[in-house]
Amino acid sequence: MNPGGLLISEVARLFRISADTLRFYDKKGILSPSERRGNNYRLYNYQDISRLTAVLLLRKMDLPLKEIAAFLEDYSIDDTMDLLESRISFLDHQIQELSYIRDSVQSQMTYLKDYRDNAGQIILRESRRTRSVFYIKKDLHINDEIDEMALVRSYLNAAEEQIPEDWYISGHLGTEFRPDDSGLYHLAYYCYEYFPSADRHIDPGSYVSYLYKGIEQSSFSERLDKMKIWMDQKGLEGDGPVYQLWQIDDFHSHRKQDWVNEMQIFIRQVVQT
Repeated sequence: MNPGGLLISEVARLFRISADTLRFYDKKGILSPSERRGNNYRLYNYQDISRLTAVLLLRKMDLPLKEIAAFLEDYSIDDTMDLLESRISFLDHQIQELSYIRDSVQSQMTYLKDYRDNAGQIILRESRRTRSVFYIKKDLHINDEIDEMALVRSYLNAAEEQIPEDWYISGHLGTEFRPDDSGLYHLAYYCYEYFPSADRHIDPGSYVSYLYKGIEQSSFSERLDKMKIWMDQKGLEGDGPVYQLWQIDDFHSHRKQDWVNEMQIFIRQVVQT
């Protein structure tokens, strides 16, 4: 340690930051060593250390460097209090945003584990939230060739004002098959939120869920027959169309063997046997 001041390497060690960071602050005029010694050594004095403490604190509060430089030009205690009060409001907002993101990440983790671990099974599930449905394309046939990009384009054009901002967290793209064995279905977006402009809403309730791997070779009718046999054995009666949703797809994994689709049939009642 040099008497009267610290070398850049010593300041870097003291604050656990890089010497390059200190050189950058010097270049931007935010913090420059105040003292010079022989051999052109530039040393940081006590005031420099105090200023660096303030700079690092303000950086941790996510204040831009330009604003830090302007603030440190000349500030009173009232200026400091005003700045800190504004940063508290900013940080409170960030905490709320991060909390929401964390809850969403945790929900996705639980969701993926559920659908991954239950793939290949037929089980009874409960929907506790109302689902809003927005139709992208109606009366498609299961054997028809689909122009996927045309569907994406129609989805983009129609969805902009209708689907909630966080659709990628709370919703799914899926199909809704008619119950008359016609092979016709609607391509639809299902969101576990209420939005007024949806084509329809599905009330919460019990439904039979069949999760199957996206690479499974069985046909839609074969899977449906399998579900109906399971429902007959349990004394369950279907109510309404058959829903098919992409639950784990290329949004979650590039490997098709990981993909999981779900067929859903809401039930009218549970018959005790």
